[in-house]
Amino acid sequence: MPKDRIKDLPKPTAWSRVSYRRVSRQIDLLRVLIDKIRKLTQAVKIIHQRVIESLPDPKLGQELDETTADIKRLAYDITAKLK
Repeated sequence: MPKDRIKDLPKPTAWSRVSYRRVSRQIDLLRVLIDKIRKLTQAVKIIHQRVIESLPDPKLGQELDETTADIKRLAYDITAKLK
């Protein structure tokens, strides 16, 4: 017969140090960062369209690199805050 192991499980603890206002602010900050990423990805799409339509401009490549670097930085910030 299997042994009952429920009593061996750790007891749930309350988050005494977490304020719900702080959590709410962090969620709002994450939403702002996600909106920034959304805007930057739209900018990347526009840059790609301009590169395809016209003659290659060296400034477009640099602008594309900067925008993708911003997206990566914001994505890293979001993953760090979610951990």
